[in-house]
Amino acid sequence: MKNILGKNKLIAGDNSINVHHPNKHLLNSDLKGMGIVATIDKEHPGTSNSGGSKILKPVKKLLEKPVNKLFVKMPWVAGEYAEDAVNRALELNSAGSPAIICCLGEHMSSRQDVENMVAEYHGLIDLISQKGANASLAMRPSPFGSDVPDSDRHEFCVSNLESLTSHAKTKGVFVWLDMESNEYINFTLQTYAYLQQKYGNVGIALEANMRRSVDDLRMLIKHPGLQENLPVVRLVKGIYSEKPEVAFTDYVENHANFTQLIKVAFEESKPGSTVVVGTQHEGRFLDSLLFSDEHPEMKLELQILKGIKTSLADKLRGLGYMVTEYVPYGKKCFAYCARRAAKSPSFMEMTAQQPIDGMPKWISKIATPKRITKVYSLLTDHDLNTAAAKNSDVEKAELKKYLEGKHNRTVEF
Repeated sequence: MKNILGKNKLIAGDNSINVHHPNKHLLNSDLKGMGIVATIDKEHPGTSNSGGSKILKPVKKLLEKPVNKLFVKMPWVAGEYAEDAVNRALELNSAGSPAIICCLGEHMSSRQDVENMVAEYHGLIDLISQKGANASLAMRPSPFGSDVPDSDRHEFCVSNLESLTSHAKTKGVFVWLDMESNEYINFTLQTYAYLQQKYGNVGIALEANMRRSVDDLRMLIKHPGLQENLPVVRLVKGIYSEKPEVAFTDYVENHANFTQLIKVAFEESKPGSTVVVGTQHEGRFLDSLLFSDEHPEMKLELQILKGIKTSLADKLRGLGYMVTEYVPYGKKCFAYCARRAAKSPSFMEMTAQQPIDGMPKWISKIATPKRITKVYSLLTDHDLNTAAAKNSDVEKAELKKYLEGKHNRTVEF
């Protein structure tokens, strides 16, 4: 199987591929035959992109349980257990909306932890099927073996992702591969191309903050192995702290690239394809709706995170738009919740008297911005991206005007 074509040259056997091979780790012939030649630059797990601290495992373990227990109460998380997430999915289904379910946890270096996560997802697939929920799954490499300190970690990871994709296929469940930080992109893209070509029930996320994403989108659209099982791509802003040489760190540039991604998806994907846009920004919702009007041959699915802009999501559903909710759950929710909190425009000014939207006051008394930022660095060995989302009254007014004109009614959100 040929790999992804284009400027990044992710072609199996091409010596010019721009991927990391820290110790010249050689993948086995099976993975190479699948077109998966990229490795992940994680030979030394815990190395920070921007100076995060490293602490001893016992101290991490001491911190993990209480902070996770605290943040599972946040509105961005369905609860600790799969049943909590599936029940939320069923609530959404009753209102005509699908869900994406993700069990939280990332960068697992213990093989046993990975195997537990795999078992959790197999059980989740069965539960979705048993309950008849209209819900897909979201997975990513780092909880499924890519970060274990073993020479076969890439094979281990692909094997786990494939077993879950195959199981999901038998149950009629769609699977999303979420994108992680920069060092994972090549491996994730190649794994996606292999799984979608073989099973046809897989989508992938591309992040607008990454400078390469427009090229990656075009490569997926043109991929010779994805002309029967077409690529399904979810466009998102991106939330990880990245170096400026690989990512747009300026808010305006980031969102301009997001708009460009939406434009390319509508204008260059095959007719009949579904353009999926996951955002909380009124301006990107408006972009999506305007391009959808221009391209009636394409389908549009909007996605929004649980607990974010709920009134807007409900209003859009009421107007007949498909709005899918991303529903995370699990006992390892702190890192996800910290990134969500940091995107609030009021995060750095948060106090117990004035918590950010969605954070109970009793939590904000304990979880101050300084403590959240420090604990995130300690537990993940990465810095927390505190470049907050910006409220735009102009974009909100423009979206309101569009919806009112389109539907001939007053729209409030």
